[in-house]
Amino acid sequence: MASAVWKIPARWRTPGLCDRTALYPALYLRWTGNDVVIAREPAAGRWAAADLRVMITDGALAEDEQELIARTAARGLAMALSPQSPLPPRDLARAAALGLPVVAWTDAGPLATPAPHRPGVEILQMSGCAARPAEDLILLRELGGEAPPPGQAAAGPPLLAAAIESAAAFAELWPALERHLAETGASLVVTSESEAAMLDAARLSGAAAMGPADPALPSMIAAAQTFLCVYPDASPDSPRPAQWVRSALLLGAPVVAASHPSIDGLAHLAVMDDWERGLRLFSRFPIERLKAVVAGQAAVAAQVEPERIAAEWAALCAPGPRRRSRRDAAAPRARRPLLLVLIDIHQDLDVLLPVLTALKQRDEVRLRIAVTDWLVSDSPRVLNLLSAHGFACEVFPREAVRAGEVPSLGGVDGVLSGADTNTRAHKAGHVLVGRADARGAASFTLQHGFENIGLTYKDHLHGEQIRFASRTVFTWGPRESLAPWAAPETRAAATPVGSPKTAPAPARALKLNQGFWPRTVGVFENLHWHRFDDAYRSRLIAELERAAAAHEDTLFIVKPHHAGRWLSRHRHLIRERPNLVVIDPTDSAWEPHTAPALIASVDQVLTTPSTVALDAARTGRPVAVLGYGLELPLYEPLPIVRGPEDLDAFLEDEGETYLLRNEAFLERARLPGRADHRIAARIAAALRTRAAARERRRGFVFSR
Repeated sequence: MASAVWKIPARWRTPGLCDRTALYPALYLRWTGNDVVIAREPAAGRWAAADLRVMITDGALAEDEQELIARTAARGLAMALSPQSPLPPRDLARAAALGLPVVAWTDAGPLATPAPHRPGVEILQMSGCAARPAEDLILLRELGGEAPPPGQAAAGPPLLAAAIESAAAFAELWPALERHLAETGASLVVTSESEAAMLDAARLSGAAAMGPADPALPSMIAAAQTFLCVYPDASPDSPRPAQWVRSALLLGAPVVAASHPSIDGLAHLAVMDDWERGLRLFSRFPIERLKAVVAGQAAVAAQVEPERIAAEWAALCAPGPRRRSRRDAAAPRARRPLLLVLIDIHQDLDVLLPVLTALKQRDEVRLRIAVTDWLVSDSPRVLNLLSAHGFACEVFPREAVRAGEVPSLGGVDGVLSGADTNTRAHKAGHVLVGRADARGAASFTLQHGFENIGLTYKDHLHGEQIRFASRTVFTWGPRESLAPWAAPETRAAATPVGSPKTAPAPARALKLNQGFWPRTVGVFENLHWHRFDDAYRSRLIAELERAAAAHEDTLFIVKPHHAGRWLSRHRHLIRERPNLVVIDPTDSAWEPHTAPALIASVDQVLTTPSTVALDAARTGRPVAVLGYGLELPLYEPLPIVRGPEDLDAFLEDEGETYLLRNEAFLERARLPGRADHRIAARIAAALRTRAAARERRRGFVFSR
């Protein structure tokens, strides 16, 4: 039998649900026959004699925690820190100096993102726990809390539960939630570790507020039709988003959540970032809700099985987490690896900025950002956005980059390009990657859009000859989603992670038709009009004109692509009607109305083949693809419009089967969850491996 002591923060008088969940390993060790104590102020003799000492922390180390760490280290005893909120740099440095391992709660799965690497700090990857009624009741009694009231059957309107990080995060979600509450009459309960945020959200929404320490919270979550986890800006070190999601799934509530690295391993069990889609799906299709609950409970139950978790922690009791010797602690630490990032074309920033932000948050590599002068001149927003996010840049002549003259690769461990293929448009990235490869540096690039040359799409200009120079190509979907003709070396480089693009906050609906038409259809144009022949263009225009004449009760708003603007430049080709309007994205009256805002404001979406189909499906809107004469297997099973009868059938369909078609499309089109931290973690791990090998060759010791 082993002995263990869990020290909890002295200020935890009424720990919240997540905080109590972090203590479950202590219960599980006790239940498997070990001697375990949970205390705010553990007895000195008991602490010193334990085989395992764990200190739960919550933010910066308090004075009593610092003193206990110092006394423990002075006696050469081992202990582990288990943060409920990220440790600040000063405390991480203290942990590194004293050889204190830090617990990170993780979930299994190929899409799971490991906790950020911290120089000199040993990270203990332990299985995360989930709230259970029995464990929660025992801990409430042990910690001096009140027992929950007897459970009652849910009555009245459907119940939604939301755990929020801040009032600002809730305010971003509010437009979608407001629409849903108005449509369904559902009631809402909001909880948060921040009492101010919880009360602000309740005032905004008219929701009931329930504190995270309320003993009735687990039963309330179990009764909820949908659980919302709204933690979009939590530190990548924070375990709380996953604790909420894991608990809701095990308690039996389907989950809609904001992406966070702690949830990456659970993303396949929840709807990620797509608030309206998730709310509609779980409220309108009881079978989809049931499927989500069954899948979530089964998967989480297998991960949080008490004996399994107890075994993980028991392994730390003997011989225990060893404290590094003074020699190890004093060993020189190698520099963080350097990543050079190239931004060269318009679409680069949409996929690269989330990854750059994740790399900055994780703080595992140094960044050097190069932007071409051509892009700066053609799109001033690039430097403005980078600066607004705190990124410094170097500007280089595009032709000099294409010629391989700049930027310098001295000290560079890896290169990340926004676009890298053997086409003229991507030459800057392709040449830079070739130079990096010749120096033995790692190389990475990203899938730009749902249709991507060389990966999922080809046409008469970009065929099967497309090649990538980068050794790693981060893709949105599984390898099976690559085109059958994709090159073998491309398949080998493909690393499925999902899309890194940040989902826009739910937009407030625009009053587009001023009530003159009961229905509005948005029609979206693709950037690459060179792929469409004259026959396609003529049929599309003729069909729009015919549909507008046949459906006078419908307003058709045509949104050309902001970069291509083919229809804006050829307005003479289409006969506009009162209910058929082609907008100009450069017009100051329309410029603020982006595609996400328009999608949120229309009842149905028609689009030429483009990422808009994915965006519309993610918002839960009916969407059809205009496919006149085109083979479009990538978009199945969405409706493909090939003639007047297809278009009329789509416009006249008043059912909700489109939601299920959207779900089937999304499941095969891209991996769940946002990939920014997945990509950042994989890049950092690859660069550390290369840098460590180089430092060993030079006779230095690289930090763990």
